Amino acid sequence: MILEASVGAILISMASAFYIKSRLVRREEPQEEEVFVTTSKEVPGIDVKLVVGYIESSSVMPIEGDYSVELAEEATVQKLMEKARSMGANAILELIVEKEEGNMHYKIVARGLAVRV
Repeated sequence: MILEASVGAILISMASAFYIKSRLVRREEPQEEEVFVTTSKEVPGIDVKLVVGYIESSSVMPIEGDYSVELAEEATVQKLMEKARSMGANAILELIVEKEEGNMHYKIVARGLAVRV
């Protein structure tokens, strides 16, 4: 009787170990969650569960040359989205993108409120 219980326990633990190992081997890299971005303070029908905080990202580009300001703005917003994602947010509300002109460069700044919805 004791021998049967021991063999049963060993078989169960081996099966459990095999199951766990097979799950770990098949585990895929988690997909990056999309970050929803809007210029409004709220989105009808979507509740904010957690306010992470205000975040900011900036890029600098020279005035002279064949550089696209629109592409630089897009890259700055992309950096802001990555920053929000790294902080645990999945949405940015109140997005503002500003372009400041210096003597030799443009500074593009994107700001927003990182939240979890």
